[in-house]
Amino acid sequence: IASARTPAQLIKHEELLELSRMFPFNFKYYPVLTREWPDSWPYTKGRITRVNGIRNGEEEVDVQPLLDVVPHIRNVHLRMCGGGSALEQLRRGLRQSGQTPLSFRSEAW
Repeated sequence: IASARTPAQLIKHEELLELSRMFPFNFKYYPVLTREWPDSWPYTKGRITRVNGIRNGEEEVDVQPLLDVVPHIRNVHLRMCGGGSALEQLRRGLRQSGQTPLSFRSEAW
């Protein structure tokens, strides 16, 4: 999953699309644009997590948008590149929902 505000911020987008086409059973690329996207954008738009409020002093994070993209999350090695707050919300939401991928690695920009 590569999350960026605009198409120009997606790093190696075309190369990752090609890898996904070449190895459809071993590699999936999910580009996500959170602020701007062309009318023809066929991929995910908006945040893949939603903060629903605060419960017991902690943000309550809904990961259903992520599960809409990757419904079989427990069977994948999840890699995500995105903003630091988005990554932290994703970690919290996965923990709160009991969703555990096979592995999870991330890089914040």
